[in-house]
Amino acid sequence: MTIIATNFLNLPFAHQLVDAFKEYSNEYEFTAEGVFRRTIPPACPQCGKQMCHNGSNKYHILGLATIKLGRYHCSKCNQSLQETNIFLDNMKLEISRIFAGLYQVLRYHDVSYEGISDVMEYLIPKSSDTICRRFFDSVASIQLPETSPIQVIHYDEQHPKAGRCQKYRLTLLNGVTHEVIAEEVSDNKSQKAIKSFFKSNLKDVIESSTPVFIVTDQGKGYAELIADVFNGNAIHQYCTFHLNQNIAKEFSRKCQMKDELVKYKLFNIFYNREEELNYLKGVCEEEASISFKDRNEKHEWLKKAKIRFYDFLHEQELSRRRAHKNLGLRTYYESYVIMNELLNNAHSFSPIIQRRLNKIQKGWNHFTAFQRVDDAPATNNAIENYYSTSLKGQSKKQLRTDRGINLHMKLSSMRRSDLIGKPKITFLEVILKLIPFRAAG
Repeated sequence: MTIIATNFLNLPFAHQLVDAFKEYSNEYEFTAEGVFRRTIPPACPQCGKQMCHNGSNKYHILGLATIKLGRYHCSKCNQSLQETNIFLDNMKLEISRIFAGLYQVLRYHDVSYEGISDVMEYLIPKSSDTICRRFFDSVASIQLPETSPIQVIHYDEQHPKAGRCQKYRLTLLNGVTHEVIAEEVSDNKSQKAIKSFFKSNLKDVIESSTPVFIVTDQGKGYAELIADVFNGNAIHQYCTFHLNQNIAKEFSRKCQMKDELVKYKLFNIFYNREEELNYLKGVCEEEASISFKDRNEKHEWLKKAKIRFYDFLHEQELSRRRAHKNLGLRTYYESYVIMNELLNNAHSFSPIIQRRLNKIQKGWNHFTAFQRVDDAPATNNAIENYYSTSLKGQSKKQLRTDRGINLHMKLSSMRRSDLIGKPKITFLEVILKLIPFRAAG
């Protein structure tokens, strides 16, 4: 243990001083003047004669405290040395880590570098450029944990902008653990770029005999691309949520209730929408039984009917949440029967609906893949949820460079891996450690 000589100023902090120098042996002393040095000066490295004490050098720790390191002098060869102090380096590193963690947390919550700089004015002033460099270095040095073996894979793209340039964020997600397999910001999403992305990040999976189930949206060329990359060994699922989104876009929000009924008949192919269909059938029967005086009266009735229907949908959703249930998925047989019934009655639908039914029929094997594999996902919701938390819509428009996009993506991965959390030591605890040295200096 280092020999510590206290004075009236640092006596109340003797415990902190002991803690600070606990790593050092009794060869060292901390004098009443606040100098850290060896009790017996070391031998001169040049001539071997024992050196003598020769004052000290002052070092400031971020303007918070001062530490004095002892100097030694050799009278024979005029050689001078200074005591090294690991404590000083460790303290600077500890403070640096605390602020790096603070920058990461604030950037994760979309605080600008200028905003962080304003916050630092209350602690230790730092320019936005200094903060930007430190944040980049701290994130770049983190090694994310490796993902578990892949069986179910989600693939999708997000479209952030680097300034005015359109970028494409290509993402592969483990469908079991929801861990990111790989991400890349590309200048385009051509078949060549996507194929290269798959081959470089799924090389082991492609070369092995591991069965792969991959979910994508209905982007043009995905089916051919995945069949080519995996040599026909992958089971490819089209996202049914994207399908329902595309169906909903083909109907106006002001459409008639009979059109609303048709829309939910399409929704009913892969999801159990029987309760909504029964409700809509009752509304359509009610509409048919009413003799409207004019168009305005019918419009008002339709408006109120839509509000009642949306309230019904909201209550259905709330009841599922209260019961901790998701919307029920159809079995393959149920979907097959419903689809055939719709195709048989296709002549009664509009040309737009007929084209939609033809597209579903053409991609039938891709829409029903989840029904042929146990516990397989029917949607790309896992990757959509990841996008919504890692690079929100408003944020992806604000980023200016590829580096900024990549940093934000990695920062989100660090948060999910619990690499951004509570610091081991708080800034206040660091200040308390430094008080004795402030008093001694």
